[in-house]
Amino acid sequence: MPGASDDVPTLISHVEEDYNEAKPLMRALERLGYDVWIFERDALPAVDYVSQIVSAINACEAFILVISPHALSSVHVDKELVAAYKKDKVLIPVMKEISFAEFQARKPNWDHMLGRRMQRGFMVVIYERLPAGSRKVFKPLVYTRGEQPVV
Repeated sequence: MPGASDDVPTLISHVEEDYNEAKPLMRALERLGYDVWIFERDALPAVDYVSQIVSAINACEAFILVISPHALSSVHVDKELVAAYKKDKVLIPVMKEISFAEFQARKPNWDHMLGRRMQRGFMVVIYERLPAGSRKVFKPLVYTRGEQPVV
């Protein structure tokens, strides 16, 4: 629900360049019954954006991270992921326009955090219920028991 920072079970972390692709993911999750917080829709005007994001991370149960070439270069997304990791949130990564090898080479610390804290299989279940257009854009990142990725 827009503007509601008290009840934020799922947060989608992304960079501005990925918003047009993150928006259908948000809508699909809401159609499935999830409450979703996404910055462009839910941030309140005239309120410090950093404090709003921190509050949303603190309140969320699940943290969906859109991993893209732009996101890998974002200091803000990096800080959001670290904050979610430190708060012991369920981490759900989705890949956009990037290979696992590039992701792992550019952000080995993200790979470490995600591989050990990620809710295994959850995104695959959600992914299968997404509209076909969203499935073409995003790929779920799922680790097996040997921590080898399956994308």
